[in-house]
Amino acid sequence: MAFTAIEAATLSQQYSNLLLPVIQQGNSRTAPSTMFKTGCVGQDIQVLDYIGKITNHQFDNLVRIRDIDTDNIVGSVTADTRWLPRPVLFESVLMFNEESKLLRLVDMESGIRDEQIKAINRDMDILFCNAAGGKAITSIADVAASGNIPAHIASPYDMVALPATQIKDASAKTPTSLLDEMLAVLDAADVDTMEHPVYCYINSEFKEKLFNDPRYDNWNNMGTQVLADGELTPYRGVRFVRLSDTDVLAQSTLVKASGNATMEHCAIMAAGKPICTGIWSDVKTTINQNPQKDNAWQLQTKVSMASTRLDEVRIVIAENTNALI
Repeated sequence: MAFTAIEAATLSQQYSNLLLPVIQQGNSRTAPSTMFKTGCVGQDIQVLDYIGKITNHQFDNLVRIRDIDTDNIVGSVTADTRWLPRPVLFESVLMFNEESKLLRLVDMESGIRDEQIKAINRDMDILFCNAAGGKAITSIADVAASGNIPAHIASPYDMVALPATQIKDASAKTPTSLLDEMLAVLDAADVDTMEHPVYCYINSEFKEKLFNDPRYDNWNNMGTQVLADGELTPYRGVRFVRLSDTDVLAQSTLVKASGNATMEHCAIMAAGKPICTGIWSDVKTTINQNPQKDNAWQLQTKVSMASTRLDEVRIVIAENTNALI
């Protein structure tokens, strides 16, 4: 019995209802360092409140000590606003030569749905990499119109770049010496690594060189077990996550400061959750027939997401990791 348009629409809605909750769980590899904002709607930029380190101030005889230039209380909270940019649309199309295979989409053990979730998680990782080293939107500037912004806003963004102090060159360094330098950046900014767990996102080359670093082996005192398990144990409290070289790092649009290497040869160290990823609520799936493919049934999935950096001091990027020794 042939599939009807109504049955296809019903199946599409069922599949969408199964897909959205799993996407919103945020199970990407970079999830440990990501704050997820779900239920985003429309094309407007989503406002996020960012609050830096809070320092209590002392009162002397109940007289507030003020900064003469800004009239702000000395030691008051550093407050800022971060904005999610307009979402990036990620789309996939799967073809089915048999109608019976469509019915398996809503099977709880559907391999197709699992693979789509993995693809979306990789997209989240790409957004994470771009946001970590890219420019974060802090406000709307009052100057001439430009940039990828909603039509009703006639001004470009004010943006803040990742400071040069947060970028380290890996050339001619061992993996552990580079990690020491990256941790020193967090220490210099007084980042509480007990409150904010530290993760380092690396490629396969970095992983192999770290395996062969005697200092790393001595630190863990595990040697054979590390290699046998195939996973990296923490170094000085830093947990490691390998990102896909081809699906994530090579596709990230961020380039290193000198402009001659891609994120494929970078490592990202993050303390806590300094990146926010917004997931728009209008996850759309459509099932229909494609007349250009002999009326084969196709599943089209669209997901809109965007990411921004919430904090500069809790992100450190290492460049030229291919030049590690």
